[in-house]
Amino acid sequence: MTRMFLDKLEKPDDMKLAKALGTSYKLWQQIQKKLKGQYPGLKPEWKYYGAKSGWTMKMMLKKRNLFFFGPCNKYFRIGFVFGEKVVKDFEDRNLSPVLI
Repeated sequence: MTRMFLDKLEKPDDMKLAKALGTSYKLWQQIQKKLKGQYPGLKPEWKYYGAKSGWTMKMMLKKRNLFFFGPCNKYFRIGFVFGEKVVKDFEDRNLSPVLI
């Protein structure tokens, strides 16, 4: 994984993000638009997590983290945050271990 924006002084903006993600940037925009449509109060918040992780975008709904967006070289990673209730529901559905 090649993380981008490791410099604390280089907070990502749309132009830098588009350059780093390449063609993946369009997909990121589509995901953001879709989520904001479903959750009108959703707000992006950039946070610097240190020299190894760099800048990560948290998507916040009120005070709750819904997911983390990590820009990499020509792609991005999304980490979802699930509460205990949702995790239990996933476990009860006998989903594939690949999804859990």
